[in-house]
Amino acid sequence: MIMRTICLKLYKLSGIKREIIEEAMTDYTNAFGYLLKEAYDEVKTIEEKYKDSFGRYKGVKLSKWVDSPKGKELNRFNAEPFKDSLKLDFGATFAGYLNLRKTGREAGYPEENSLRPILFCRYSPIRDYCLLYDRDKDKYYVKLYLMNNKSKLKREVKASKGKRLYYIYKDGEELKESAKKERFIIVPLSFGKWQESYLKMGLSNPEILKTARLIKRENDFYLYINIKLDEPMKIEPSTFLGVCRSIKSPAHMSLADSEGSLIKSIPISLAEVTQNVKNIPNINKLHVIANQIIKYAVKNKSQIVVENLADKGDMLHWIGKNGKEYSPVLSTSNYRRLVSIIKYKAEGNGLPTPIQVSPVGVFYTCPQCGLNTKNNRFSHNMFLCTVCGKASNLDDLGSFNLAHRIIKYNNELIRIRAEVLDEGIKFEHKLLDFESFIKNDPDIMRNLEIELMKQVETFEKDYNFRIKDKNIQQKFSIIKKLKMKSNILDSVEIVSVI
Repeated sequence: MIMRTICLKLYKLSGIKREIIEEAMTDYTNAFGYLLKEAYDEVKTIEEKYKDSFGRYKGVKLSKWVDSPKGKELNRFNAEPFKDSLKLDFGATFAGYLNLRKTGREAGYPEENSLRPILFCRYSPIRDYCLLYDRDKDKYYVKLYLMNNKSKLKREVKASKGKRLYYIYKDGEELKESAKKERFIIVPLSFGKWQESYLKMGLSNPEILKTARLIKRENDFYLYINIKLDEPMKIEPSTFLGVCRSIKSPAHMSLADSEGSLIKSIPISLAEVTQNVKNIPNINKLHVIANQIIKYAVKNKSQIVVENLADKGDMLHWIGKNGKEYSPVLSTSNYRRLVSIIKYKAEGNGLPTPIQVSPVGVFYTCPQCGLNTKNNRFSHNMFLCTVCGKASNLDDLGSFNLAHRIIKYNNELIRIRAEVLDEGIKFEHKLLDFESFIKNDPDIMRNLEIELMKQVETFEKDYNFRIKDKNIQQKFSIIKKLKMKSNILDSVEIVSVI
């Protein structure tokens, strides 16, 4: 199963509904702050009592720290509608804090300095939240339980003229008028096309709608809904698709076969991206770009390869001899956002996770002779190798070099040193921290395979992705490469020590 999150804006809020939401978020924030204050004096006890057998912390287990007495204390904050959500929210937050402390890195104690988003831990027509649908006008609404029984803001539920709302739930029953004052409010929703596609999936299969968060951003309120989807059919990649930034278009793609030969280069047209989607937020345009990339990758069964612009740049920006500047259409931050969108869309379409590679030299390295020099770039869009004379459009070069790097990496074997001794062979790989002496035996390679598998399993058990250490990251890269082949020895080259 895979998770998706869609963002829906609460639309046309009346003054009283806005007041109800503000008050609910204030109560939720105060209740959450109370739990944090209570936990502060018990950190040591919580650390010892709630860790699992591997010394890690999980939100569900930590939520049990909020026992019955603490739950009753939450009533002081009018938090009755949110008790289960507060427990899970606290558990997840505190688990993150304790896991960070465990790494030895500086971890500030969680604090609430502004309105905390309200977590709705279940999708239900009788508590937390639920969606409603107007079949005649094709409009969507949300029903939010935000008040307790004592609230003075409760109102009767009356049907609007000509409007009939149906629950997006198992039997799709119609929302009935109520003469009593209810604890919920009903608000219309506003959203874009791609969010609507998921809502329509919910109409036919409401079970995909899971937890949600209500947040305030500036003066508007948004509902972030988690959607659980079936795992798609896995696509076994047979080609590689490099996706780089471009000065002429939002992004440029190059398709290469498994041998590293270029099949086709494709620019993503800015006109095509913006057609019919003008005056919409930039994030939606990034989704349109990502959809084109994913569609092409699915069609060609491609492993997507992208630039890793987290730490180093690709030096695509260019200043001409006349002083004119040429900048990429996508900024570094927007390209990173595009990559994050491509990642989950790839997963949702059965593609493998996109591979991020260093951007250093992608627009300056000759794909023919391998020369990497700034002198290879003759203009903002022209590449000419100063040694072998290879000429290329810069966009074609950058995207192809991305694809080619991962092909070259995949074909390179991991070199393990072997030293022959009197009674056997000592195998060694320093960066992997691997050293094993295997006695002379007809199954010596089988024994080496077993030892390498043990090394992989030990590393995966102890590996902590939160630690940003270059050696650990390199080690992790080697481990992944060892696991690429069905037989671990197919990734290895034995080098004799004389």
